[in-house]
Amino acid sequence: MARPMAGDQRWVRERDAKLRKQALQDEADLREMLAIPAARRYMLRLIAKAGVFSGGFEANGSRLYAREGVRSFGLDIVRDVSTAYPGLIESMLRPPEVVEDSADVAEKDNDEEGDLND
Repeated sequence: MARPMAGDQRWVRERDAKLRKQALQDEADLREMLAIPAARRYMLRLIAKAGVFSGGFEANGSRLYAREGVRSFGLDIVRDVSTAYPGLIESMLRPPEVVEDSADVAEKDNDEEGDLND
């Protein structure tokens, strides 16, 4: 059997369809996995270990290249997570005190308004 050629339009369409189907399945798998809080915490630790949130400077060139390679992989993970769950990375990085319950915010607003009218 002859190898398919890149110029074979039928082969190209079939290959592209398989790649799209696999990408959709990968995204669905990641979305399902990230629905679990423990998986989200683990993913954040993995991204942090990859050095995504730290500077990459290293005096030794070989170590710099190695660290940047690991960081690049971490950025790939961030891209995949951000595609599956837009805004998830940002919400995972937000300090807990910044995330307020909307009912608490509304209650604070009402209390402040009451103080002004007294």
